Amino acid sequence: MAFLEIDQVRRQFATQVAVDNISFTADKGEFISLLGPSGSGKTTLLRIVAGFERPDAGRIVVDGEDVTEVPPQRRNMGMVFQSYALFPNMTAANNVAFGLRTRGVPRAQIEARVRELLAMVGLDSKADRYPHQLSGGEQQRVALARALAPNPRVLLLDEPLSALDALIRVNLRAEIRRIQQALGITTLYVTHDQEEALAISDRIVVFNRGRAEQIGTPEDIYDRPSSAFVSSFVGTMNRLTCRVLSRERGVLALGSEEIRVEALPSAVSDGDLVELWIRPERIRLAGAPEADAGDNQLAVVIEQVMFLGARLGLKTAIKGGGGTLTIDVARDAEDLGVPLKAGETVIARFSQSIAVTPKS
Repeated sequence: MAFLEIDQVRRQFATQVAVDNISFTADKGEFISLLGPSGSGKTTLLRIVAGFERPDAGRIVVDGEDVTEVPPQRRNMGMVFQSYALFPNMTAANNVAFGLRTRGVPRAQIEARVRELLAMVGLDSKADRYPHQLSGGEQQRVALARALAPNPRVLLLDEPLSALDALIRVNLRAEIRRIQQALGITTLYVTHDQEEALAISDRIVVFNRGRAEQIGTPEDIYDRPSSAFVSSFVGTMNRLTCRVLSRERGVLALGSEEIRVEALPSAVSDGDLVELWIRPERIRLAGAPEADAGDNQLAVVIEQVMFLGARLGLKTAIKGGGGTLTIDVARDAEDLGVPLKAGETVIARFSQSIAVTPKS
């Protein structure tokens, strides 16, 4: 049995459906990210799970208990807010201890638990500091420790890193994941940052206009997007419009060029329009066409070269029409013998095993 169950949950505000019949489950100790753009419903669902919002329909079940009508203070869930929500007149230690004191936990147990958690988040030396004496990352660590103090059944995090600098975000997300795994606590994590979700999740729920567009592992979401929205929201995707020349042979027309694919959707026929979905990093470059014929090979003209640190981003135009390709290559790809600069022609190679979807 799943530890956490979200069952056909719906929430509507006036004429806007914020959460539209969403269902998924989480196992004990699983880390699930709710990923989507602003206004897509992910925070509303988190607040429903926490008990701060009531659903118009559906159920929230935790460890076999239906908690849909249970008030938030009796659900035993830990919440970490985007704004930290620390008490400014309390030290880090007292902030962490607050929830335990309201539950009447004995003082000695509180002190031991506070020491344990501040050590776990790396702030044992700053227990007596007030929030204004801590950095943003340190404040968020205190907020995490406070949420974990009462041993919650479920940990809920609402975009906890969005206000932090990039390097701090990377380091703190790794710490959150380490602590979550060490405690084995079931976790829902709201974010609009696709890299963050891909890096730390067991599974991801991609939200779009109140609906769960796709639910899957990071590899599923990135390599096998189920819709055009997921393909464009998670990572960068080349989407090329082609016409089916031969469904039987898997031959498509891209401008004046032919493309071969391993499989086509069952719903398409000869003459139909389809889209190819190709990640920029799945395209390889060559200085000239190669004879193995195992891959598709397109002549492209480099229009722009962007320096991306360890990689170069190329914007190219496909010769013979057919649109543009964005290509990510390692910087040592300059060893091809062809200068990677605007105006040069190179060969873009990609596998026949690529995603094809009917053109909407």
